[in-house]
Amino acid sequence: MSEIKNFIVGIIVFIVWSAIMFVSGYLLSDRNATKRINEANNELAEQQRKYDELIKETDERIRDIREQLLGKVLDNGKTAKELSGIIEQIKRQRIDL
Repeated sequence: MSEIKNFIVGIIVFIVWSAIMFVSGYLLSDRNATKRINEANNELAEQQRKYDELIKETDERIRDIREQLLGKVLDNGKTAKELSGIIEQIKRQRIDL
């Protein structure tokens, strides 16, 4: 009878020990997974910051190019007006001759 009790107690101790090992393994695995997820989130945040910075720089470049082109178009418009004026003067001189 004593051997059966010892055997049953041994089985119960083994089951409790197995459950504790399973739970501790699960918690350790969960901690490692959480750590990896946090590291991945930090990397993604850094990449997003870099992309945002690149977008900002690109927007500034586009704005600068647009301003330069607008300035050239305005200069070309002034030049076209001046050329039109010169052509008109030449036409008048022909008529006067």
